Amino acid sequence: METLTVILIIIAVILLILFLAGNFFFGFALNTKSIFSMQKIMPILLKRNGTNVQEYSGYTGSKEEKDWFSKIRKNVYITSADGLKLHGYEVVNENGNGNYVIACHGYSGSANDMARYAKWYYGMGYSLIIPDARAHGTSEGNVRGMGWLERKDIPIWIDKILSEHRNAKIALFGISMGAATVMMTSGEELPDQVCAVIEDCGYSSAWDEFEKQMKNMFHLPSFPIMNVASAVTKIRGGYSLKEASAVNQLAKCKLPILFIHGKQDQFVPFEMLDTVYEAAQSDKEKIVIEDAGHAMSSTKDPEKYWSAVKNFLDEYMSELSDIDT
Repeated sequence: METLTVILIIIAVILLILFLAGNFFFGFALNTKSIFSMQKIMPILLKRNGTNVQEYSGYTGSKEEKDWFSKIRKNVYITSADGLKLHGYEVVNENGNGNYVIACHGYSGSANDMARYAKWYYGMGYSLIIPDARAHGTSEGNVRGMGWLERKDIPIWIDKILSEHRNAKIALFGISMGAATVMMTSGEELPDQVCAVIEDCGYSSAWDEFEKQMKNMFHLPSFPIMNVASAVTKIRGGYSLKEASAVNQLAKCKLPILFIHGKQDQFVPFEMLDTVYEAAQSDKEKIVIEDAGHAMSSTKDPEKYWSAVKNFLDEYMSELSDIDT
């Protein structure tokens, strides 16, 4: 009897530790209101691992680009299906081609980080919507959706554009978590006016990405902490980490997609490029930037990067896509 009691106590202690670990993971990675939130801890971990913060977050633009962006943009808002007030910036190109790019920032970033990309797309003739993802920037929400929750927000931004510019053609573009967002969005039913998707260094799934970071940052195996963390995320955040899969969504996508990844990316591993590329069954292209780390491809080789983007958009934004809605 005493032995059974000891065993039960040990099991209870193990379960408690796992529960606390799962909740810590959720608070660190996904709950922006947690005292252990990534914004407070991540810079310390990155420095300890010898990673430059800019290589994790990407280059946010020169002073000139940021000044231009701050002057030309205007605030716009939508309400998500679950009642959150979401903020974004609109950049209207009065002398442009009448078409739009929806540009999505990365994990823990904001629309403010997208000045460089906004200026390049503006120079190609596009207007833009640049959302603050839920729980980022000045958008409401406490839980990061890793692209999965955001995949339901992007169609509302699309509808906002089309309510004011019915004939506008729209491309979806994203960096890192923003790339995962547009890949996950691509598997949803979208209006015919959405013609193309460009993803830069997106991950194959939230599970795959966090599994990689568990090993890199904490030197821990994924089992069983990730399993518990995924269950906690499902209860507290509304989705599981395996559910948030770009791979599964790409299998349903009918839109042409341009995949871009830096070969030296250690944060979203370079091998994930082939995983997401192979998952896509639609028209697709793949660009590798040889010396680029995470979210740094447009900085390392801007000529190759923007030439590929322009050629891709010139091909697929010239006519409305023929996907059925």
